[in-house]
Amino acid sequence: MDEARAANQREVDLEEGLVRRARARSPEAWTQIYETNHAKLFRYVLARVGDQHIAEDLTATVFVEALKGIDSYVNRGRPLLAWLYTIARNAVNYDSMDAPTGSIARIRIGEQEIAAYDGAAAPHGAAAFDAEATAAIRAHGYPASADPEAVDMGRVIAILTVLVLYVTMVYGPIAAMLVELFPTRIRYSGMSLPYHIGNGWFGGFLPATAFAIAAATGSIYSGLYYPVVIALMTFVVGLFFVPETRDRDIYANDRLG
Repeated sequence: MDEARAANQREVDLEEGLVRRARARSPEAWTQIYETNHAKLFRYVLARVGDQHIAEDLTATVFVEALKGIDSYVNRGRPLLAWLYTIARNAVNYDSMDAPTGSIARIRIGEQEIAAYDGAAAPHGAAAFDAEATAAIRAHGYPASADPEAVDMGRVIAILTVLVLYVTMVYGPIAAMLVELFPTRIRYSGMSLPYHIGNGWFGGFLPATAFAIAAATGSIYSGLYYPVVIALMTFVVGLFFVPETRDRDIYANDRLG
């Protein structure tokens, strides 16, 4: 037992030294990382994409991304290869391919192809499709859930806290601004309509719209175009079309009536 523990500790020490040299951009260190892990990563990516040329390109991308991110690498008790597998998993997206009109949709995971079901077959067809697709996804290395050890909880909480602060910065002045923006007689409907259009429609449809964009393009990040475009649109509208309401008399129109 002691010999096994000592051997394991030697491997950990050797890898820590390798990471230090890799952070120093040592060509020898990166050559060792490449030669040690390339074959394993290539087989992993090939099993997921099913195309040798695409797998070769994606495997090369893994090492490029590793070179960029090695300074932020944190050893959480797992080998460096586990981190490289994470990069490889994130590098593999998917492609959408046209099919004849009216044909049943199909998904391809590696070399395995799974046909969807006709609407008349639901819910039995849906259950069978979900079970087959889930089994294929697991077999090709997709995890059932995120690895808790790979999640930087401190950074996640900090980012969420910043986002909450941004929301409070919006909700603080928005009530006062909407009150001053509309005359008293139509204030209720004037405030309710834009508020619910913005939050209910543009915000409510964000998950479905972002998912549809990602599904159509094959990129998990393309769905971000929707909130970014909406944010830019609101900036332009607010800059050029929303009037200044400071020192506005909210009862002026009532006295005129």
